[in-house]
Amino acid sequence: MIGKGKNTLIISSKNGDRGFTQTLKIKSILKTDSSVKFLGEIDELSSFIGVAHSFSHNELTKKILVDMQQNLSALMALAAGSESSSFGKEQIEWLDITNEDLSRQIKKPGQFIFNFHKSSSAFINVARAVTRRVERSAVHLAQNNALARSDIMLPYLNRLSTLLFSLMIFEEQEK
Repeated sequence: MIGKGKNTLIISSKNGDRGFTQTLKIKSILKTDSSVKFLGEIDELSSFIGVAHSFSHNELTKKILVDMQQNLSALMALAAGSESSSFGKEQIEWLDITNEDLSRQIKKPGQFIFNFHKSSSAFINVARAVTRRVERSAVHLAQNNALARSDIMLPYLNRLSTLLFSLMIFEEQEK
């Protein structure tokens, strides 16, 4: 622990030292459980989006990335069992509208992009790949009836990877 006052942030609770953690609905669950791994993957995705944001100099890109992180936070709350999560169909609609708007501003690349000239677009590409892993985990959980609101989460994750692909191209093409 760092401190003991009422306004002090406790950095380590040591509660997870034996391989267990908790979610909003489950008091004790193994860290290797598929649902815990799914939450961790969403966290990892949000972290890569944050890294991409820190490298970008484009205000539109930065705004889109912040909105993505906020949506992922709501998605993670829903996946963890929150009954008050603000995540819903509006987030899917936002992805569709944002992708359509962005698609109008980019030139179709003539080949698959392997070499990036900007760190921001490279990290957006990593976030896109991580999104696909998160999506595969979500499908696995949905097949085992262990994913709340898969009717919203699965389309959201699929379309998020599409938007990240478009955003990667937009960021790479921006001067």
